[in-house]
Amino acid sequence: MQMTGSGGFFSVPSEHLPGLIVLAVAVPVIWSAFASLRAVGRRRSSSAGAPVQGHERLGLTAKAVVVGSIVGAAVHAALVPTHWADQRVLAVLFIVDAAALLAVSAWTFIGGRHWRLASGLVLGGTAAAYIFYLLRGWETMDLVGALTTTVELAAALVVVAATAFFRQAPRREGWLVFAAVPVAMAGLLGTATIAGASDTAATSTSANGSTASPMAPYESLAAA
Repeated sequence: MQMTGSGGFFSVPSEHLPGLIVLAVAVPVIWSAFASLRAVGRRRSSSAGAPVQGHERLGLTAKAVVVGSIVGAAVHAALVPTHWADQRVLAVLFIVDAAALLAVSAWTFIGGRHWRLASGLVLGGTAAAYIFYLLRGWETMDLVGALTTTVELAAALVVVAATAFFRQAPRREGWLVFAAVPVAMAGLLGTATIAGASDTAATSTSANGSTASPMAPYESLAAA
């Protein structure tokens, strides 16, 4: 089930183009929404309601979760129509994943119970599924998949690191947001490199028309 083209990291297959458009729009929209909530909170307007109060409660880790979840949900939702006709199962999985990411985003925003655990599982699970597809050869990394998964994986890493090391020191969480992005991207590029090397080796083996037996070393010793 090869879902993307072979143009490399910077390629954008036609079925992923809606996701690229959403990526370009989602980040500035989310930033503008946060900026507006922050401005209203500073003015202490009498009309400030639950959204403003929720924003004021958010720490850096929670904000990373909200941003990563919304971006991931928006991109997955945008890919549903382009996969519905010929990849129905994948499209349904995109719908389920988008719903789970939106739920995690809302739960985190209101400070729901165990939001760290829920967000880590959903965001981390989404990134892990993409990595699994890469390693299985069912997907080749393109720009949309790489950027979206980087955002999701970075948010998951922030949650895990903040929970494990900085739960009692929220002021030290700031550097995690900046460090998590290159770490997540490096991990994905490494995975794509491994997957590409495996595909090349498999293609070479098929071209030779034979597959080495895993028992070959033992057979050679027996013959000797």
